[in-house]
Amino acid sequence: MFAPALLTLLASALPASTATAVPAHADPLDIDRRTRRVGPGTTLTSFDRLSPKGWLRADLLTVDLTAGVRAGYLSPGTVASTEPLSRQAERAGAIAAVNGDFFDIGRTGAPNGAAVDDGRLIKSARPGWPTGTAGIGRDGLGQVAQIFLDGEVVLPRGRRIRLDQLNTHTVRGIGAYTPLWGTRPRANGTEVLVVDGKVSSISDEPGSGPIPANGFVLLENGGDLLRALKPGDPVGLRYRPRSSGRKPAFAIGGRQVLLENGRIPPLPDPVRHPRTAVGFTADRRRMILMTVDGRQADSRGVTLAGLAALMKEAGAHDALNLDGGGSSTLLGREPGRSRPRVENQPSGGRERAVPNGIGLFAKGSGRLTGFSVKTSSTRVFPGLTRRLIARGHDETLGPAKGVPRWISGPRGRIDRNGTFHAREPGPVTVTAVKGKAVKGKARGQAELTVLGRLARVALTRRNGAYKVVGFDREGYSAPIEPSDTRLTCDPSDPSLVTAEVQGKKTTTQPPPDPVIIQEGTAQDSTLENRGLRFAVVSGASRHALREVVAARPDFLIVNGDFASTGRTADLAAAKRALDEELGGRVPYHYLPGDQEIRGPGTIENFRRIFGRPWRTFDREGTRFILLDSSTTTYRAGSFRQLHMLRNALDGARRDPSVRSVIVVGHHSRLSDPKESALLKRWLSKFRATGKGTAVLNAHSPAFHASRLDGVRTFTSGTNGWAMFGVSPARTPRWLRAKVNITPRGTRSG
Repeated sequence: MFAPALLTLLASALPASTATAVPAHADPLDIDRRTRRVGPGTTLTSFDRLSPKGWLRADLLTVDLTAGVRAGYLSPGTVASTEPLSRQAERAGAIAAVNGDFFDIGRTGAPNGAAVDDGRLIKSARPGWPTGTAGIGRDGLGQVAQIFLDGEVVLPRGRRIRLDQLNTHTVRGIGAYTPLWGTRPRANGTEVLVVDGKVSSISDEPGSGPIPANGFVLLENGGDLLRALKPGDPVGLRYRPRSSGRKPAFAIGGRQVLLENGRIPPLPDPVRHPRTAVGFTADRRRMILMTVDGRQADSRGVTLAGLAALMKEAGAHDALNLDGGGSSTLLGREPGRSRPRVENQPSGGRERAVPNGIGLFAKGSGRLTGFSVKTSSTRVFPGLTRRLIARGHDETLGPAKGVPRWISGPRGRIDRNGTFHAREPGPVTVTAVKGKAVKGKARGQAELTVLGRLARVALTRRNGAYKVVGFDREGYSAPIEPSDTRLTCDPSDPSLVTAEVQGKKTTTQPPPDPVIIQEGTAQDSTLENRGLRFAVVSGASRHALREVVAARPDFLIVNGDFASTGRTADLAAAKRALDEELGGRVPYHYLPGDQEIRGPGTIENFRRIFGRPWRTFDREGTRFILLDSSTTTYRAGSFRQLHMLRNALDGARRDPSVRSVIVVGHHSRLSDPKESALLKRWLSKFRATGKGTAVLNAHSPAFHASRLDGVRTFTSGTNGWAMFGVSPARTPRWLRAKVNITPRGTRSG
């Protein structure tokens, strides 16, 4: 019994593969790296990274501390309280922020480490907690330093005793609470309330509620020094921060030191989690703030050692681990906006309430210096519109008032309301400028693309709202503005809604793609006249193989699951069947399917019998890239093949002799949607060079052809085979296919 299959090549049957450099130990791939300015000397970089172990998403703030941005302490206002970081940042006027210290979650909410704000010690580290902090020294430069409590209590008759903790949720020895603590319950022990420098009351019960602005609380745990006090006794309290580095202007506690003088120390915690870190370059002039998402399908998180490596890669010389998990949050302000927004993806699905954070501040003039031009989509169809928004900003990228004048190229015009009216296909730059001069001082730009003529529309409904998307003939899509859409509903059934745009109405099934000629026999003059002809077998049977031989293709691709299992005997039987039917007359490529790769050792069997299950080769101006997706992800098949794919596309882009690229894989639907999106993005970018681009998959009950962003996609069915013709010329129909259905009763071998 033979079924569909996909990849590798018999070296003796086909020409040698195109040389494609692939690292012996494939390094992670950085995907979709985006950078934007947040403030003076401050940039936000967001990127996805793919490794053999999965995806990683990170956000990185890089701050030049000498360029006009100040770093400072964020908090809800009291030590023992929490609130989302965005509220803390908005209240303080921060342009960006990250969460801060580990804390007493579920109880008081108090941070575990030391904290300094505006040179004043807010709290010390709780007993047994590391004293490491990150912050800014009085010299305005960054530092990772230990912050100690230097304090004392002055008792009657001038007796002085050491103060052990300040505003901590646990106390060992003598602790003090100031009004900054807030109203949450304090630690157990003998508690003394001091108001206006005199003892007001003494209690052995844990206290709570506000502390008078002119008072403080002393608490003793494990001794009897405070029990000797009486109401009315004079008591004083003195404390200040003592730093292992420069005198601190602000400091926030963390836990593990990730980098010390450029070196990564031994680090515990081998488990991957969401993480937050802060660090500084060797000259202390640049601050680096990073969050790494985790506990999500598209970002697995990092270990502490992995976080340290990322911080070092970002340029940090010294770095400290801050609170992670559901606390990891990074905020950044967009140009022209007054409030920062959450940039990362907190693992809990929303912000967690946290006790403190690091804020970045920039005070601008409010005078207009530029515009940030935004739109819902950078694509639009001829004859349709796209709404533009221009937000004015000052020299710090903060909000500034200003009404722009719009300028666009010949492919469209912009009306007074900021709506672009597209005319003809091609790229166009839209410019918002203040004043009559074209080269006005306050300006901003955006790049739009006018697609080909609208070919069809699709209608979706989500959360009660309708969205219309249009497509041109090459599959490039763009959302349609509501003002360009006519919605009607059936009076007899209001749930039946029809969208009409430029005479095009929604259809439940898109029209057949012209890549498919017809269903029938392989003898067709349209394909015979093509420069290169190759066959793809799906749902393979001996009858189908005999038809392929009769059609005389240049070569055959057998796409997946030709053997019943990945055992050596079954793979060998599949090879014998192919050799017997093809008889050396048709060279073939063989790709593994689900059946071939099922357990430990099966991939080794496959390689021994059929060769490596991923490779590239060039034939008559077309580069074929064969990928192993039999495990439903490329990285599981082999992470190195992703490097091969990227290198093969880059090489084809530069090589004038390569006119088109065809990528072949098994699964039409990968189990990793980000991998699938990555492949589409790479191929769409390659298609933009003007060269033909296609994807051939299998593992589908029926043959299907479509195109997305100019990339042709063909999915083989399990009930026949197809012949493809590749034109030697760069024409819109450079690739054609003829589907051949296997008659009933002829599928078994």
